[in-house]
Amino acid sequence: MPVKSVVDYRLSVRVDAKGHLSTQGLKHGLNPFDEIALEAALQWRAAGHIDRVEVVTVGQDEKVLRSALAMGADSATLIEGEVDQPLIIAHVLKAFAAQHSALQGVIMGKQAIDDDCGQVGPMLAGLLGWPQATCAAAVRWLNDCAVEVDQEDDYGQKQITLSAPWVITTDLRLATPRFPNVMALMQAQQASIHRCVLSDFECPQVHSVRALQYEAVERQRAGQVVSSADELIACLKASGVL
Repeated sequence: MPVKSVVDYRLSVRVDAKGHLSTQGLKHGLNPFDEIALEAALQWRAAGHIDRVEVVTVGQDEKVLRSALAMGADSATLIEGEVDQPLIIAHVLKAFAAQHSALQGVIMGKQAIDDDCGQVGPMLAGLLGWPQATCAAAVRWLNDCAVEVDQEDDYGQKQITLSAPWVITTDLRLATPRFPNVMALMQAQQASIHRCVLSDFECPQVHSVRALQYEAVERQRAGQVVSSADELIACLKASGVL
Protein backbone atom coordinates (compact mmCIF):
# COMPACT_ATOMS: atom_id res chain seq x y z
CA MET A 1 0.00 0.00 0.00
CA PRO A 2 1.30 3.49 -0.82
CA VAL A 3 1.89 6.00 1.97
CA LYS A 4 2.95 9.64 1.95
CA SER A 5 4.86 11.92 4.30
CA VAL A 6 2.99 15.17 5.02
CA VAL A 7 3.28 18.09 7.42
CA ASP A 8 1.62 17.31 10.75
CA TYR A 9 -2.06 18.22 10.45
CA ARG A 10 -1.89 20.24 13.67
CA LEU A 11 0.63 22.66 12.15
CA SER A 12 0.18 25.49 9.64
CA VAL A 13 2.28 25.76 6.49
CA ARG A 14 3.61 29.26 5.91
CA VAL A 15 3.97 31.18 2.66
CA ASP A 16 7.20 33.19 2.39
CA ALA A 17 7.69 36.59 0.78
CA LYS A 18 8.45 35.00 -2.61
CA GLY A 19 5.20 33.06 -2.70
CA HIS A 20 6.79 29.69 -1.89
CA LEU A 21 5.58 27.21 0.70
CA SER A 22 7.82 27.10 3.76
CA THR A 23 7.86 23.76 5.59
CA GLN A 24 11.34 24.04 7.06
CA GLY A 25 11.41 22.99 10.68
CA LEU A 26 7.86 21.63 10.61
CA LYS A 27 7.19 18.10 11.85
CA HIS A 28 6.25 15.58 9.16
CA GLY A 29 4.40 12.32 9.62
CA LEU A 30 2.27 9.65 8.02
CA ASN A 31 -0.68 11.03 6.06
CA PRO A 32 -3.77 10.53 8.30
CA PHE A 33 -5.84 8.88 5.56
CA ASP A 34 -2.95 6.47 4.88
CA GLU A 35 -2.87 5.64 8.60
CA ILE A 36 -6.51 4.61 8.34
CA ALA A 37 -5.79 2.48 5.27
CA LEU A 38 -2.87 0.82 7.04
CA GLU A 39 -4.98 0.06 10.11
CA ALA A 40 -7.65 -1.53 7.92
CA ALA A 41 -5.02 -3.66 6.17
CA LEU A 42 -3.56 -4.79 9.50
CA GLN A 43 -7.02 -5.81 10.70
CA TRP A 44 -7.57 -7.77 7.49
CA ARG A 45 -4.28 -9.59 8.02
CA ALA A 46 -5.24 -10.43 11.60
CA ALA A 47 -8.56 -11.82 10.34
CA GLY A 48 -6.77 -14.02 7.79
CA HIS A 49 -8.07 -12.22 4.70
CA ILE A 50 -4.57 -11.25 3.51
CA ASP A 51 -1.10 -12.62 4.16
CA ARG A 52 1.15 -9.55 4.16
CA VAL A 53 1.03 -5.78 4.33
CA GLU A 54 3.75 -4.02 2.33
CA VAL A 55 4.08 -0.24 2.33
CA VAL A 56 5.83 1.90 -0.26
CA THR A 57 6.53 5.60 -0.53
CA VAL A 58 8.00 7.81 -3.25
CA GLY A 59 10.35 10.52 -1.98
CA GLN A 60 13.19 10.86 0.49
CA ASP A 61 11.51 10.45 3.90
CA GLU A 62 12.04 6.98 5.34
CA LYS A 63 10.56 8.03 8.69
CA VAL A 64 7.07 7.57 7.32
CA LEU A 65 7.93 3.96 6.48
CA ARG A 66 9.31 3.34 9.95
CA SER A 67 6.06 4.69 11.39
CA ALA A 68 4.18 2.17 9.24
CA LEU A 69 6.50 -0.65 10.34
CA ALA A 70 5.94 0.32 13.98
CA MET A 71 2.19 0.02 13.43
CA GLY A 72 2.70 -3.51 12.12
CA ALA A 73 3.49 -3.47 8.38
CA ASP A 74 5.52 -6.50 7.24
CA SER A 75 7.92 -4.72 4.89
CA ALA A 76 8.66 -1.31 3.45
CA THR A 77 10.09 0.07 0.22
CA LEU A 78 11.50 3.55 -0.35
CA ILE A 79 11.53 4.72 -3.97
CA GLU A 80 13.98 7.60 -3.82
CA GLY A 81 13.29 10.58 -6.04
CA GLU A 82 11.68 13.99 -6.18
CA VAL A 83 8.25 13.78 -7.77
CA ASP A 84 4.92 15.24 -6.68
CA GLN A 85 2.72 14.86 -9.77
CA PRO A 86 -0.14 12.40 -9.12
CA LEU A 87 -0.01 10.87 -12.61
CA ILE A 88 3.74 10.24 -12.39
CA ILE A 89 3.35 8.67 -8.95
CA ALA A 90 0.53 6.49 -10.28
CA HIS A 91 2.78 5.28 -13.11
CA VAL A 92 5.56 4.48 -10.62
CA LEU A 93 3.14 2.55 -8.41
CA LYS A 94 1.82 0.67 -11.44
CA ALA A 95 5.38 -0.43 -12.29
CA PHE A 96 5.93 -1.38 -8.64
CA ALA A 97 2.71 -3.42 -8.59
CA ALA A 98 3.82 -5.25 -11.75
CA GLN A 99 6.75 -6.64 -9.75
CA HIS A 100 4.33 -8.26 -7.27
CA SER A 101 2.33 -10.81 -9.22
CA ALA A 102 0.60 -12.15 -6.10
CA LEU A 103 -0.82 -8.75 -5.19
CA GLN A 104 -4.46 -9.07 -4.11
CA GLY A 105 -5.18 -5.38 -4.01
CA VAL A 106 -4.05 -1.89 -3.11
CA ILE A 107 -5.52 0.12 -0.25
CA MET A 108 -4.53 3.74 0.34
CA GLY A 109 -5.84 7.01 1.73
CA LYS A 110 -8.38 8.81 -0.42
CA GLN A 111 -6.15 11.90 -0.49
CA ALA A 112 -3.09 13.48 1.08
CA ILE A 113 -3.79 16.39 3.40
CA ASP A 114 -1.10 18.59 1.86
CA ASP A 115 -2.34 18.90 -1.73
CA ASP A 116 -5.84 17.35 -1.32
CA CYS A 117 -5.70 16.07 -4.91
CA GLY A 118 -7.25 12.66 -4.31
CA GLN A 119 -6.05 11.54 -7.74
CA VAL A 120 -3.39 8.86 -7.28
CA GLY A 121 -5.80 6.08 -6.28
CA PRO A 122 -8.22 6.47 -9.21
CA MET A 123 -5.34 7.01 -11.64
CA LEU A 124 -3.58 3.88 -10.40
CA ALA A 125 -6.75 1.82 -10.81
CA GLY A 126 -7.19 3.17 -14.33
CA LEU A 127 -3.60 2.37 -15.31
CA LEU A 128 -3.81 -1.14 -13.85
CA GLY A 129 -7.29 -1.79 -15.25
CA TRP A 130 -8.50 -2.86 -11.80
CA PRO A 131 -11.92 -2.12 -10.28
CA GLN A 132 -11.88 0.61 -7.65
CA ALA A 133 -13.86 1.96 -4.71
CA THR A 134 -13.06 5.45 -3.49
CA CYS A 135 -13.93 6.98 -0.09
CA ALA A 136 -14.55 3.58 1.50
CA ALA A 137 -16.36 3.78 4.84
CA ALA A 138 -16.70 -0.01 5.37
CA VAL A 139 -15.33 -3.14 3.69
CA ARG A 140 -16.75 -6.67 3.98
CA TRP A 141 -14.83 -9.64 2.63
CA LEU A 142 -16.51 -12.17 0.34
CA ASN A 143 -15.14 -15.28 -1.36
CA ASP A 144 -11.99 -15.31 -3.53
CA CYS A 145 -10.75 -11.96 -2.13
CA ALA A 146 -13.79 -10.14 -3.48
CA VAL A 147 -15.02 -7.32 -1.25
CA GLU A 148 -18.22 -5.39 -0.70
CA VAL A 149 -17.54 -1.72 -0.05
CA ASP A 150 -19.72 1.00 1.44
CA GLN A 151 -18.62 3.94 -0.67
CA GLU A 152 -19.40 7.51 0.38
CA ASP A 153 -20.45 9.93 -2.34
CA ASP A 154 -22.27 13.24 -2.71
CA TYR A 155 -25.64 11.55 -2.15
CA GLY A 156 -24.75 9.49 0.92
CA GLN A 157 -23.52 5.89 0.65
CA LYS A 158 -23.76 3.14 -1.91
CA GLN A 159 -22.60 -0.47 -1.89
CA ILE A 160 -20.40 -1.87 -4.63
CA THR A 161 -18.70 -5.23 -5.04
CA LEU A 162 -15.14 -5.56 -6.31
CA SER A 163 -13.38 -8.68 -7.54
CA ALA A 164 -9.65 -9.01 -6.86
CA PRO A 165 -7.31 -7.41 -7.61
CA TRP A 166 -8.78 -4.04 -6.68
CA VAL A 167 -7.89 -0.53 -5.55
CA ILE A 168 -9.60 0.94 -2.47
CA THR A 169 -9.15 4.45 -1.10
CA THR A 170 -10.22 5.04 2.48
CA ASP A 171 -12.35 7.62 4.22
CA LEU A 172 -12.25 8.59 7.90
CA ARG A 173 -14.85 6.09 9.08
CA LEU A 174 -13.16 2.90 7.91
CA ALA A 175 -10.87 2.36 10.92
CA THR A 176 -9.25 4.05 13.90
CA PRO A 177 -5.43 3.84 13.67
CA ARG A 178 -3.61 2.18 16.54
CA PHE A 179 -0.79 3.74 18.55
CA PRO A 180 2.39 1.64 18.41
CA ASN A 181 4.07 0.89 21.73
CA VAL A 182 7.64 1.82 22.62
CA MET A 183 9.02 -1.63 21.77
CA ALA A 184 7.44 -1.53 18.30
CA LEU A 185 8.88 1.94 17.71
CA MET A 186 12.36 0.78 18.71
CA GLN A 187 12.17 -2.32 16.51
CA ALA A 188 11.00 -0.22 13.56
CA GLN A 189 14.10 1.97 13.85
CA GLN A 190 16.28 -1.12 13.35
CA ALA A 191 14.17 -2.73 10.62
CA SER A 192 15.57 -2.99 7.10
CA ILE A 193 13.98 -0.93 4.33
CA HIS A 194 14.23 -1.94 0.69
CA ARG A 195 15.54 0.96 -1.39
CA CYS A 196 15.34 1.71 -5.08
CA VAL A 197 15.30 4.80 -7.29
CA LEU A 198 12.83 6.25 -9.76
CA SER A 199 15.04 5.27 -12.68
CA ASP A 200 14.46 1.61 -11.79
CA PHE A 201 10.90 2.00 -13.07
CA GLU A 202 10.09 2.69 -16.69
CA CYS A 203 7.47 5.43 -16.76
CA PRO A 204 6.19 7.37 -19.78
CA GLN A 205 6.76 11.08 -20.07
CA VAL A 206 3.74 13.06 -18.90
CA HIS A 207 3.05 16.77 -18.92
CA SER A 208 3.94 18.19 -15.54
CA VAL A 209 2.01 20.78 -13.57
CA ARG A 210 4.02 23.47 -11.77
CA ALA A 211 2.74 25.80 -9.09
CA LEU A 212 3.94 29.31 -9.87
CA GLN A 213 3.03 31.01 -6.62
CA TYR A 214 1.13 30.50 -3.38
CA GLU A 215 -0.85 33.03 -1.39
CA ALA A 216 -1.81 32.84 2.25
CA VAL A 217 -5.55 32.66 2.92
CA GLU A 218 -6.84 35.82 4.53
CA ARG A 219 -8.39 35.45 7.94
CA GLN A 220 -12.16 35.39 7.75
CA ARG A 221 -13.89 38.45 9.06
CA ALA A 222 -16.45 38.07 11.82
CA GLY A 223 -20.00 37.53 10.62
CA GLN A 224 -23.05 39.58 11.47
CA VAL A 225 -26.42 38.25 12.60
CA VAL A 226 -29.50 39.96 11.17
CA SER A 227 -33.08 39.63 12.33
CA SER A 228 -34.95 40.08 9.06
CA ALA A 229 -34.65 40.01 5.29
CA ASP A 230 -34.97 43.79 5.16
CA GLU A 231 -32.03 44.19 7.53
CA LEU A 232 -30.01 41.75 5.41
CA ILE A 233 -30.69 43.75 2.23
CA ALA A 234 -29.78 46.97 4.02
CA CYS A 235 -26.45 45.47 5.16
CA LEU A 236 -25.66 44.20 1.66
CA LYS A 237 -26.36 47.63 0.18
CA ALA A 238 -24.22 49.32 2.83
CA SER A 239 -21.31 47.01 2.04
CA GLY A 240 -21.62 47.63 -1.70
CA VAL A 241 -22.65 44.10 -2.60
CA LEU A 242 -26.02 45.30 -3.94
